[in-house]
Amino acid sequence: MISLAPRSGNTFSGSPLSRVAELRRDIDWVSDRLSDTQSLFVVYWQGKHLIDISGDPKAVFLSQKSISVFFDGNEEIVFLGLGETNHSNQGRAYFGVDLSHIDESTLLDFIPGSVFMEIRETVEVIKKTEASILACTRGLLYWHRQSCFCGYCGTSTKSIGAGHERVCSNNKCNKKQFPRIDPAIIVLVQDNDRCLLGRQPWWPKGMHSTLAGFVEPGESLEEAVKREVMEESGIIVGDIIYHSSQPWPLPSSLMIGFIATAYSTKIIIDEDELESARWISRKEIQSTVENDKFRLPGDYSIARRLIDDWLSQF
Repeated sequence: MISLAPRSGNTFSGSPLSRVAELRRDIDWVSDRLSDTQSLFVVYWQGKHLIDISGDPKAVFLSQKSISVFFDGNEEIVFLGLGETNHSNQGRAYFGVDLSHIDESTLLDFIPGSVFMEIRETVEVIKKTEASILACTRGLLYWHRQSCFCGYCGTSTKSIGAGHERVCSNNKCNKKQFPRIDPAIIVLVQDNDRCLLGRQPWWPKGMHSTLAGFVEPGESLEEAVKREVMEESGIIVGDIIYHSSQPWPLPSSLMIGFIATAYSTKIIIDEDELESARWISRKEIQSTVENDKFRLPGDYSIARRLIDDWLSQF
């Protein structure tokens, strides 16, 4: 029987920051943190993150004094949380700031030894705690760019609550929006000593992974697991057990992982979803050298965590 004892959290989770939601609506408190010389800022630029590669790669956290030279009223700023204690015996404030309107070379010249990296690339080189902060930054700032107008009346919206809410600027409407997270299930389907892996045609060569899909309105997580597996592979599953979850800021999902048992074994793939699907044994996975014909997902993904945990329990 598979043991689901908890391990350390999945990549993008485990933020070291306290979100202090009760303080985010205090305009004066937020303003003080924004002007505090001890506050730190994470730069977000056109979907990428600023990484210092002059030594061991690390996320760039700029001081309030450094970052303020770029503030011209076109930036979007979000409060991320409080970290280590600062000179005032309060937690140091961390903010994310979208500087996508600034020329890339201007930013990079200002911070020698830095580059902009996609978040998938950053997790290969930076600390897990830093990755979790970047994920929060990306999730909030992506949401702001997608929520500039009210979905009820079409009027422009403005940021409130330290970047954790937006409100319609039409006083007759005044509808609020909150950051959107799209729940998606991801499941390792097992049949005794083998598991079901599929492949989508646009993935890197040879990559095979567990099945996944978004939860639909009016659907439980368990129902989503059964539906997605049936739609994509034709396999009937049951005995669905929760495993773990992973924030997935690509762009705004929460991956909810499960282990399920196959009640049927004949594969009938949906060619609109999968290029192929196959049953593969533990022995075959463990003995295969990864190449362009077969490889597993990246170590940072919950898909890989599901596979690795399944392999290690027998």
